[in-house]
Amino acid sequence: MTPFELLTGVKMRTPDDLNIKQLIDEEIRLQYQEGRDEIRQHAKEQILKIQTENKKTYNLRRKPANQYTVNDLVAVKRTQFGGGLKLKPKYLGPYQIIKVKTNNTYDVKKVGEAEGPNQTTTCAEFIKPWSNFCNEDDDAFEVEYDAGWPRCGIEQS
Repeated sequence: MTPFELLTGVKMRTPDDLNIKQLIDEEIRLQYQEGRDEIRQHAKEQILKIQTENKKTYNLRRKPANQYTVNDLVAVKRTQFGGGLKLKPKYLGPYQIIKVKTNNTYDVKKVGEAEGPNQTTTCAEFIKPWSNFCNEDDDAFEVEYDAGWPRCGIEQS
């Protein structure tokens, strides 16, 4: 027993004791930080794994975007909905492509007196090639009828 212990009843703290406490605290802090880093790394790996799986399943049914050039005629999908649009066409147009941008986006300008904005920017996902179904010379709407079925509403000659 030291004279200090006899006088005060407790052990005297020396500078060596403080260093040991600091070393122990530092070691505990390092172990805690390493544990957190391992958990974060494991979480990152799991997130990347799940994202890869999600991307793979999402892209299974996805087809590449159609590529259009300047002056192509296209129809633009109606993206703003409201009342009274249930019986309106889903696509607006015809539109002419005036500029090809990056990431499959295009600047288009309305051709003629069709419904829709005069000029807009759209992506390849919302456009399709324009085909004129109103040609009088087009035989696409002639239908062959089976002799066994009645021809309702069609004059028989």
